[in-house]
Amino acid sequence: MRKVKALLVNMLLLSLSFIAIRTIRLYFQVYLSKTMGASGLGLYQLIMSVNFFALTFASSAVRLGASRLVAEAASTGANVAKSVRVCIGYSMVFSICTSLAVYKFSPYIAKVWLGDARALLAIRIISLGLPGLAVSSVFAGYFTAVGKAGIYAITQLIEQFIKVFVTMFLLEICVPYGIEYTAAGAVGGFFIGETFSLILLAGIYALDKRRFSAKDQSTGRILAKLLKISLPVALSGYVTSSISTFEHLIVPKRLKKGGLSPDSALASYGLLHGMVLPTVMFPSVLIDTISDLILPELAGSAAAGGKRRINYITKRTFKAGIIFSVFVMFTFLMLSHQISQAVFGSGGSAFYMRLFALLIPVVYLDIIADSVLKGIGEQVHTMTYSIVESLISAGLIYFLLPKYGASGYVFVIFFGSILHFLFNMSKVFERTDFRIDIFELVKIIACVWCSLCVSTLLFGAYSLVLTIAAGCFMYAVFLRASSCITKEDFLWFKSIFKASQAS
Repeated sequence: MRKVKALLVNMLLLSLSFIAIRTIRLYFQVYLSKTMGASGLGLYQLIMSVNFFALTFASSAVRLGASRLVAEAASTGANVAKSVRVCIGYSMVFSICTSLAVYKFSPYIAKVWLGDARALLAIRIISLGLPGLAVSSVFAGYFTAVGKAGIYAITQLIEQFIKVFVTMFLLEICVPYGIEYTAAGAVGGFFIGETFSLILLAGIYALDKRRFSAKDQSTGRILAKLLKISLPVALSGYVTSSISTFEHLIVPKRLKKGGLSPDSALASYGLLHGMVLPTVMFPSVLIDTISDLILPELAGSAAAGGKRRINYITKRTFKAGIIFSVFVMFTFLMLSHQISQAVFGSGGSAFYMRLFALLIPVVYLDIIADSVLKGIGEQVHTMTYSIVESLISAGLIYFLLPKYGASGYVFVIFFGSILHFLFNMSKVFERTDFRIDIFELVKIIACVWCSLCVSTLLFGAYSLVLTIAAGCFMYAVFLRASSCITKEDFLWFKSIFKASQAS
């Protein structure tokens, strides 16, 4: 029960921190769109796609490896610090090699991959920051594994504030010199914030590691375990990241092939990836938090052969995910115009918000499914699913966009997301006892529809925040009245806190 209590407290702390982080990021995107324009934001998003691609190679799934190794070492009394040192060494080898390659080929990446030489300076800045990002991933895995993921979340929150203020300062200087220096300033602010976060995490880790045993273990054995855990996921990441980056980079090119001007193509890309999708994915912070926390719990249960606990965690996590994602979906469907006005100052993105709202349950539950499968050692299957889905999506982008434009791209996003979800869920059903209760799902949909209709009728003319808050409250009441949330759920939460007080 103490473990469950710690998990709950960590989830609450992480959720609050990550909500703040996502809020900062979202409004920072709004600031960038106003400062750089839609086409400038599109170019920035392409540059950050290159950053994501490079970071995949630089980190090579070291966060997952660190989380699994540290959790195992802490539970068995082995040397936690040595596991972390091995992970840092692993990350440095991959990140330095990646950094040198990105810097060397930066002119080719800018001119050929992105088709825009103005991205050159920003890409070179990316190459310099990769080692620090990779080492930060090790510390993220460590704090998640030892039940102090909240510390990592707080450092991320501080990092976001630094990123925003530094970037705004740099953009004030860089904007008059054109998009090349504006993009470089935005990327520079990103890496200054990351560097500060790394220094902070390293300091906290140095203090925290003292509480663990210094019992020695073979470096070779630790490295062998790390390679076994991380390399399959890293190989999957290399392939899927390559294909995903290819998808992103060819979108503006294929839109131009269909007749759009270069700026219009970048603007269309910027609208979807810089404005609409970040807004729709904003509430997934809670899903991301739960997924991060259940991974080491599931890994520990899988190592101990605890199938009953695996089923228990999986069922509870998916139930929470369904209840939450359905509410978010209907919120965007019914209030998209108000949300667009509140976030971007116009209703221009409301149509795409309503459209992508239909994908919310699929994407949110897919995040949970991916984490569950990785936690129980099915990372090879998640790798295969991701590769197949990415290849199909890339092919569809190449052939559909010149003819169907932005509508074709929306179709590809829907098709790819649903396909990946079906792949993951089929494996979850195979490995666990979890099943989706259709009757309960219908009741949940009815509850959320009724709650948002009533709250919109009562408060819709006054305040968006009040409308959503009232809808959330009524949703909880309706869920309880319809037994979607049962007395057993309340007793479970009550028992957690009683156990805490007793201890």
